[in-house]
Amino acid sequence: MDSIIIEDLTVNCIIGILPHERQYMQPVVCNVRLDTDFSKVAYQEDLAEGISYAEVSQFIKNYIINARALLLETLAYDICDQVLERYVGVNKIEISLMKPNAVVDCKSVGVLVSKERN
Repeated sequence: MDSIIIEDLTVNCIIGILPHERQYMQPVVCNVRLDTDFSKVAYQEDLAEGISYAEVSQFIKNYIINARALLLETLAYDICDQVLERYVGVNKIEISLMKPNAVVDCKSVGVLVSKERN
């Protein structure tokens, strides 16, 4: 299985349940692995046969910004569902969403979710 990797996509957004988190943007760092088959892309050198990581990155960034989610868990599940629905060539998605500096004495806290196409 081939994979597309998106690493450290940083998005400033409204995320969280605390009152100050609903008022002020904070960074969310997103790492994504998309399992797919890009042999046609590799052999034909034709992106029309595959998935554009730039397009997926922009889609995820816009989704995070517009979601204004309360929980990272909800946001991660929603992104997985949306990517699997939108990009039929994706067989599996794994996403981590991290909130840097959200907890004192931690570099980052977050969630890791993995979903497969049925």
